[in-house]
Amino acid sequence: MGMAGIRIDSMAADPLGHGIHIPYLPLAEARALFAVLARRAAGSR
Repeated sequence: MGMAGIRIDSMAADPLGHGIHIPYLPLAEARALFAVLARRAAGSR
C-alpha cells in the first residue's frame, strides 16, 4: 500500500498516555519526517 505511521514517545510524555501516533502517511513522507525527528533528537538540525 505504500503507507507508514510514525509513533513518538518522549521522556516528557505522560507515562500513562500513549504518546503521539501519526498513522497513514505516504511512505516517503514518513521516512522524511522520521529523518527530521531523529536529527533533532540527536541535537543537530
